[in-house]
Amino acid sequence: MQPFRFKISRLPGGNSRGFTMIEIIAVLLILGFLAFTAVSMLYQPGAVEVPERLETLKSHLRFAQAAALNSSNVWGIEMVDSRTYALFRMNDDGTSTRIRLPGESATTVTLPSTVSAGATCGGANVTVISFTEWGAPSTTKADDPPPAAADIVITLAQGSESKSATMIKNTGYLP
Repeated sequence: MQPFRFKISRLPGGNSRGFTMIEIIAVLLILGFLAFTAVSMLYQPGAVEVPERLETLKSHLRFAQAAALNSSNVWGIEMVDSRTYALFRMNDDGTSTRIRLPGESATTVTLPSTVSAGATCGGANVTVISFTEWGAPSTTKADDPPPAAADIVITLAQGSESKSATMIKNTGYLP
């Protein structure tokens, strides 16, 4: 009994050539192993955590700025500690209220234990980034905050890796 063969082409003279099922399975296994090895070498989950978290923080800052532009209240992000931040809105009586950010389950956002966040303005550490009703950034939590004296640099770090984003003073542009 002859082994089963896939017919690829028929040569003149009646000879047929093909691959056995075992040969095809062996080639597919080798290709699958090579593809798995290549993908696992390219993808390292820890390498994307800091940039991903920075983009999320930037979108939360943009949300606070948009909220301030659409209301007469001051909105902003307060760094509670190096791993936690929260969205706030200043009330007419001078107090602030924490607001849950879209897509979040609580009023505070907690970063993973290995990631820390910080912000500086003109070299000084800041814990608040607020926006006036015109969208101008400030580093104070008040009803009528003064504009930021310099660009605000937001930095996220994990071990030796750190990523930064710079918010432009006066406009609040955050690339």
